[in-house]
Amino acid sequence: MYAIDPMQPSWNFSTRNGIVDENGSLLPGRPNPYVPGAIVQLIQTQDDVISPPDENGNPTGDDTLYLGMTFYIGQNIPPFHPKPTGSFTYTFQPMPQGKLYARIFNKAAIADSTYYGQTSIITANQVLNSGGLVYYFYVDDYGLTQTNILFREPSAQAPVAHAGGPYSGSEGHAITFNASMSYDPDNSGILSYLWDMDNDGEFDDASGITPAYTWTGETTTIVRVQVTDNDGLTGAAEAMVKVYNSAPVVMNIGAQSVNEGDTLVFEAVFSDDGVDDTHAIHINWDNGHTSYFGFDDHVASPYEVSFLCMDAGLYNPVVTVYDNDGGASYVTFSLNVAAQPLNTSITLLPPTAIALVWDAVPDKEYDLYFCDEAASIIWQKIGSVTGNAFTDHGDNDGFDNIPGTPDDRSAPSESTARLYKVIPRKFY
Repeated sequence: MYAIDPMQPSWNFSTRNGIVDENGSLLPGRPNPYVPGAIVQLIQTQDDVISPPDENGNPTGDDTLYLGMTFYIGQNIPPFHPKPTGSFTYTFQPMPQGKLYARIFNKAAIADSTYYGQTSIITANQVLNSGGLVYYFYVDDYGLTQTNILFREPSAQAPVAHAGGPYSGSEGHAITFNASMSYDPDNSGILSYLWDMDNDGEFDDASGITPAYTWTGETTTIVRVQVTDNDGLTGAAEAMVKVYNSAPVVMNIGAQSVNEGDTLVFEAVFSDDGVDDTHAIHINWDNGHTSYFGFDDHVASPYEVSFLCMDAGLYNPVVTVYDNDGGASYVTFSLNVAAQPLNTSITLLPPTAIALVWDAVPDKEYDLYFCDEAASIIWQKIGSVTGNAFTDHGDNDGFDNIPGTPDDRSAPSESTARLYKVIPRKFY
């Protein structure tokens, strides 16, 4: 507690609006008055000359610290109390004699200060108020004679890098980065921005504040930026990048037509923004059969597909292309397999055999049937054969195992009329 005699004149040393440093920033920490921002000295002088401080911040010449006190702006240290507005007041008694001025250093400790400013000289007669008892010395009113006097050469500070992010994008597409939040604390200026995009520790993949970079495959990785200021000092920062897979795109396949028994040949054409991806092709032929090509031999576009079309009909095959990261796309096309008539010849081989020959599709199976006119049109299956010929030698057991009945094939040539039917088997 500091008592003040009400009958004795007293001085109030204060600032109402805050003090600025050499860069124009408010020193008392406004609007945060309790954050240390600067040091203020009240200095008494015997003449009209303001002498500079020594290397430790002490007055020189005939100037002395008044009462040996130094005040810390922004700290609640009696008898100096910051006001809520960010200004401050110091009251002392009795009224000092001589002349006073204030000196302000730009840091919270003189040892860290690099600049200072100082007010003009003030005397008691200049600040006498109408009440006659209290004298006010306003730093604001009398101003700083200079706010950017060099106290000691500031130490160079490294720039602070900021890589931005996190970032995301798709393989094959450029991702733009931004290091514009980087700054240089001592304002020497940032000379260069270098980037490490492939995470190899070398800043040799891109340059500039907002470079773009493209990945050729799906990945999660780290990018780094290194900034260098005009003092040659560097700072670095990093950011996460997520690169998503791009699915392959299959080109449309036009309508296809082929004769039954012929081989269909066409090209599957596809593209993928992920140039490092490998691919496989799956085809559902819409007839119960499927085909697979790839990942072992890594099919490339265009890929020639061939397929033996054994059965006539209209089909809608589906061609799907997969990449090794799970992406896929597909197209459907129309396929017309035209039926081909069977040209069949029958030759009697007396006395007991009949030879059948027909136009066959290689490797395709055929079901053979017969019926005797005398037994009405009831087709009986002889069997299945592969190829284009069959010789009917008869069957001693017949179909009902009763010799001499109309369906007995033990002597085909004995039938008044015998009919044969050759039917291509479905291959599924």
